[in-house]
Amino acid sequence: KTPNNNPISLVETCCFVYDNIDTPIHFLGVGNISKSILLIYFSNFFKNKISFDSSSYDLGTRYRTYLVPMSVNAKIQINKQNPINTFEFCNCNLCKLFSKHCDIKKLIVEDSPLLGPMISLHNMGYVFNLMKYLETCGTNRQKFMDIIEGMKSETNIDDIKTSFDIIDDLVSKGSNYVKTKYKNILLQSYSVDSSKQNKLF
Repeated sequence: KTPNNNPISLVETCCFVYDNIDTPIHFLGVGNISKSILLIYFSNFFKNKISFDSSSYDLGTRYRTYLVPMSVNAKIQINKQNPINTFEFCNCNLCKLFSKHCDIKKLIVEDSPLLGPMISLHNMGYVFNLMKYLETCGTNRQKFMDIIEGMKSETNIDDIKTSFDIIDDLVSKGSNYVKTKYKNILLQSYSVDSSKQNKLF
């Protein structure tokens, strides 16, 4: 598990794994979708199977947060103050089913306990389909970049792009080159709160 939520920290962990791990590996608590994208790209270059878990889909149950299809990490929070019926315009099978059989507006206004799980099911379907598509992209970096370009709401989009550069340089030029070229960037990825963590790389 990486010590913070910075994608640079995740890619540093990937560098360590690339050089030192010779078995299948599971990443814990990957978190947001942008970091999942990084791991899927990296998995194309690692000699063993990589798996990871992410609870981003469960934002629905916890925060009534709906992941917007055809985007990455874009979200809408649905509640009485913001009663947007996303189920009406979403074309996924789950949302069409919910809209057909439920009074969504009433559930929103009443803050029904059913609403959160319904949003989480939509989120899970969206994340699953996105991950399936990414697995077909292989090592085609441009396909990943096309998706990342849609992440305009991401405050760390430059760090995400740099993380892809680090992976490419790791594979083509090795870890010593990466350590030299990206030394300052890797050091800066650690916040004050995580400064007590031992560096992996």
